[in-house]
Amino acid sequence: MGEHNFESADTKKYELVIRASSAAPATMEIVINGKKLLVNITSAVWNDLMAGMHQFKKGANTVQIKVITGKVQLDWFALKYNLVK
Repeated sequence: MGEHNFESADTKKYELVIRASSAAPATMEIVINGKKLLVNITSAVWNDLMAGMHQFKKGANTVQIKVITGKVQLDWFALKYNLVK
């Protein structure tokens, strides 16, 4: 599913949100700046999955996504920053 590069204006934590579905259970590997995270997709219905808070550094950052098992339909992923403390 590829590698995605982006710039962050500051060092801060973002929540990773994934919109995906799978006809049968599947697993995706997401690598954020070298740190691996496994996400299980268990629903054939499109779902927004909250995949936790992740620290991003000021400057260049990389997010890599690949399917480990099964077949996944990935609609989008987003990095959300909550301004409420």
